[in-house]
Amino acid sequence: MTLVKGLLDIAVAAAAVRSVSLEVVWPEYWKILLFGRRAYLSGAKREETARLLETERANIVHPSSHLRKAHVESLGKWRMSSSGSKLKHETAAFIGLVAPVFSLSLFMTLLQKAGVSKVRKYAGHGHLLFLSEQEVFSEIFDFCFPPL
Repeated sequence: MTLVKGLLDIAVAAAAVRSVSLEVVWPEYWKILLFGRRAYLSGAKREETARLLETERANIVHPSSHLRKAHVESLGKWRMSSSGSKLKHETAAFIGLVAPVFSLSLFMTLLQKAGVSKVRKYAGHGHLLFLSEQEVFSEIFDFCFPPL
């Protein structure tokens, strides 16, 4: 289902820019990744999205056909070990609650099985959390280097 939703998001972006050129479509799809489908379709974060896009346009990576193929193939085949191997060290996850790439329930199941000890969820933020919520860096730093 992840692949289907992703393809639909890309199709929505392509329709919005009236192009199938990856160089034209990808920055539009990137807007969906920032704040999720609902915000993109409603225009709720239009100004913030435009500002981030302008600032980061030179950093947007257009995936090669090899990268796309690798993602599609690995997503379809990947399974968590049935042994439920837990992580050996305390681990945290920082996730946007409207990330369109992976479902929240799937992600939370994976984190639980892996034994992730802390999950910080950011309402209104998507897959590109490191761009849409700068506070994430302080929280990651505090997790890695707690005050003594």
